[in-house]
Amino acid sequence: MMFKNSWKLLTGILIVVFFAGCAARTYTQVKDRVDQDRAVGNAGYLSGNAPAQDTSNLKTTRTTYVLELQTPSAKKQNAEMDKMIKEAEEIAQRARQAQALESSRSMPPPAPVVRIQEEVSSGVVEYTVQEGDTLQKISKKFFDSYSKWQKIYDLNKEKISNPNRIKPGTVLMIPKE
Repeated sequence: MMFKNSWKLLTGILIVVFFAGCAARTYTQVKDRVDQDRAVGNAGYLSGNAPAQDTSNLKTTRTTYVLELQTPSAKKQNAEMDKMIKEAEEIAQRARQAQALESSRSMPPPAPVVRIQEEVSSGVVEYTVQEGDTLQKISKKFFDSYSKWQKIYDLNKEKISNPNRIKPGTVLMIPKE
């Protein structure tokens, strides 16, 4: 008799110790019942088809009751995690603001200006080389073809020492077609 009362007392003490400082949270979850979908599968029949059944009265959702217990150390860890997430969000917000400020300060680079000067003589046009130009790109601008760069090079051999490297600002003579 005394032994039986001791177990009750011990169980009560353990329950109080266990729940002391613990946070309990309960909530319900409503989930779809995938087991009620009879449109696919054979409904457990090994051969043949399942007989047609009226499924209109079956529940399509199920309710689950959830009890979550949180120990004091877990509460502390969650608080630290929340603090870290908040700091990370603040840093990200500051980075976005700095990036927006930087992008508003920097002006877009000026669009390359293609200056095609007046026709110098019949059949020739002057062109000033821009940053990033190549003979192939100039050929594409004037002849709509990359392969006619040799015509430009042949006409400007005295100005171009290396056809693979032309200097911005060089004035080239472009033959007209």
